[in-house]
Amino acid sequence: MRPYPRPINELQRQRKLRAVVARDFNENPLLNEVVATVRKLMDCPTCIISLVDQDEQWFKARDGFSLERTSRDYSLCSHTIMKDEVLVIPDTLSDPRYCNHPVVVNDPHIRFYIGAPITVGGFRVGSLCAIDYESRPAPSGEKLDILQSLARLVSETIESNAAAEGPGDETHSSIAGDARRELLALVSHELKTPLTVILGNASVLEHFLEDQAKRKMVAAIIRSGNHLNHLITQMIQFTDIDAGEILLNEGPWSLSEITRDAMSSIEPIASPRGKTVAFSTDQRPDTLSVDKEQMHIAVSCILMNTLISGGDSISVHLRSDAESVSILVSDNGAQLSPGDIRDALSPFGFVGDLDTRATADLGLNLPMARTIAELHGGDLDVSSQEGQNVYALRLPTWRMVGPDQAPQRTARTGKG
Repeated sequence: MRPYPRPINELQRQRKLRAVVARDFNENPLLNEVVATVRKLMDCPTCIISLVDQDEQWFKARDGFSLERTSRDYSLCSHTIMKDEVLVIPDTLSDPRYCNHPVVVNDPHIRFYIGAPITVGGFRVGSLCAIDYESRPAPSGEKLDILQSLARLVSETIESNAAAEGPGDETHSSIAGDARRELLALVSHELKTPLTVILGNASVLEHFLEDQAKRKMVAAIIRSGNHLNHLITQMIQFTDIDAGEILLNEGPWSLSEITRDAMSSIEPIASPRGKTVAFSTDQRPDTLSVDKEQMHIAVSCILMNTLISGGDSISVHLRSDAESVSILVSDNGAQLSPGDIRDALSPFGFVGDLDTRATADLGLNLPMARTIAELHGGDLDVSSQEGQNVYALRLPTWRMVGPDQAPQRTARTGKG
């Protein structure tokens, strides 16, 4: 389980980072002067310019810190790049979002953190941060303004250096990916309008027809149209999520309620197919800070996947441990091979024979659920044993709020 959330535009953010930031550790006098200034300004032992890549953060300049890079799991700056505002953590141990963070409970045992995002080409690629190994009060507003001004100076310096070096290379795969998203979005939206007209007129026609045979024909048109409408809506949702064009509207929501609501929405589809869906949960409260609508979509996508390709007995169970809160969806369908799992998690992938599938599907259910989980700092894992396939949507415990918060781990109060 990752100890950090994933920005909505993560793929594009990483591409911009690699395109404009030279990945070297040669000293830059101006950036070295910036970190020295911030260290004095905040009266902290450590100041860093951190750039957050896919799996690690690396330091363009640093004062009071010996490492050139660390794993992204050890990056509080991964939280800074989620917003435009300065992130201030006066005491990491007293903050439930960070008290169990690896860099807090392990070396170097950070207790105080303040970071201003570094923005390049519209993307937050890193942070100008000050660190202490003892808790301390939040800085004054004047100091926060100075920190933001210096972060903008870092951003301008990086962009100026990139312009002097020439534009970065853009791979064929990234261009193809953008073209695919644009085509999907265009086709989806262009199909949506005429289909709405068709469905509206078919519904009116069905109301006025008296001949039962003709009414059945129109009803079949409406059913097929509604199914096509569902597929188009799914394509639009996928392209929006894949392109980073959604913003999480987070709030405290019960995961049980979201899951039950998703189950209710697929019940009319499950019953006619002779499939049962059962729900159970641990007795622990389950209020998490999540986007209710997006989580509903994620759970619904997993359930729809089991309805299409799973067995006739589906169970949903909520479970929590020290690392995560999980929604476990299992079915008694045929065992999935590693190749089946890989295909099911790939956009437009599917399990089984395309020509013999009983239900049309775009193969977007699990990719959408996984992306939404990742946006929340979680993941989606699929496993299969004989007689049971399990889809585990996991969310980090730092998203728990109120009395549901995970217990703190023991951490030392000093540095190393």
